[in-house]
Order: sequence, then C-alpha cells, then structure tokens
Amino acid sequence: MSPLTRILIVVAIVLVAIPTAYYTHADTRQIEVTGTERINNSNGGYYLVYTTTGTYKNMDTALYFKWDSSDIQGRLRPSRVMRYTVKVNGWRIPFLSMYKNIISIEAVTPVAVNNVVLQ
Repeated sequence: MSPLTRILIVVAIVLVAIPTAYYTHADTRQIEVTGTERINNSNGGYYLVYTTTGTYKNMDTALYFKWDSSDIQGRLRPSRVMRYTVKVNGWRIPFLSMYKNIISIEAVTPVAVNNVVLQ
C-alpha cells in the first residue's frame, strides 16, 4: 500500500469518526437556567440556554428525532430555585462557537431552603 493511500484512509476515518463521536456523545446533567435567547441565521436559527454551569444550544436534530426545540424552549424558565435534568449531546468547543445541544428536559422539584419550597 502506498503512503498516499494510507494517508487517504486515515483522513477518511477521521472525517467519519469525529462527527460520529460528536453527535452520538450523550450526557445527562442537572442545570439551573439563568437566561435564554433566540439566534436567527440563514438556516432558520436556534436557541441558546444560559445556565450556571455553561451555555447550551437548543435546536432540532434528526439524529435523535427531536423536532420540538420551540416547545422545550417555552418550558425553560430562568429561576434560581427551579432545576432541570437535561440530556445533551455534542461537545462545547468555544473557538468554533459549538455548544452541547439539549435533546430532552425534565423539570426537577423546586429547591427547598430551610424546609420551605421556593417558587
């Protein structure tokens, strides 16, 4: 096998492996929402969700059959007492402006302080 063929095989593997790893890397986290924003672009746009632990993207994705990003965004409320469990995929790569994408959310019971549930 020639060196050029080997290089092309390695490049092909990398070009398949990195996007596959990015889109299939899923994680579950608990977040506290501090703000939200809609970003409009030529592809229609997406939502950003700001939390105490970082920023996440909320957009539709065919890989996870997620078509309800607007509904998810409508359920997220900035609150110091409400927590959400979110399933996310992808990586946060700041210099490429890439964010983890929210796949699903579930509201967690509001936080209690001194045995009093805050609303």
